[in-house]
Amino acid sequence: MSKRYLNKPASKRPWLLLLLAALGSLLLFLGITGARIVRAAAEVPVHQADAIVIFGAAEYSGRPSPVFRARLDHGYELFQREWRRW
Repeated sequence: MSKRYLNKPASKRPWLLLLLAALGSLLLFLGITGARIVRAAAEVPVHQADAIVIFGAAEYSGRPSPVFRARLDHGYELFQREWRRW
């Protein structure tokens, strides 16, 4: 780049200002969205329910897959904590 280009006032380079504004807006949007996702993920709704529903994943010859086993274990843990009303 030549010195002549770098010495031009900002009004002569509106595309650069537009690009910086767009980049700043994008970073702000992503930062706020990320913060909201992290905050929502940390929330655990704690309330009793009438029933505990466990959706399946897979089972092989009567044995649950690791994902399904984890879901069943979590449901049993909720049952033990008496998060159901009946």
